[in-house]
Amino acid sequence: MATLQLQGLKQQSFRTLGSTTSTFNGDAMAGMIANESGLAAKSYNGRLAEWLTAKGQNELTVQGKMNGFAVAQGATSWNNLGSFTIS
Repeated sequence: MATLQLQGLKQQSFRTLGSTTSTFNGDAMAGMIANESGLAAKSYNGRLAEWLTAKGQNELTVQGKMNGFAVAQGATSWNNLGSFTIS
């Protein structure tokens, strides 16, 4: 599947979490904070790192956390992750 299609599926998953219709980053930021209200970071990368840690990803880098999350969702990497579910 093309990268833009996969990003669109990720965005839709964040939109579902945050009930928003913004840019990818806006939807992701809103979705993460709606799902984990205790996140303190204001930057996209900081919030993403906190959110992924809350989802059980303990890798040292943001990229490592992203890929770990993707693998836990059944994808081979963040770039190959489309839609996802949070239980």
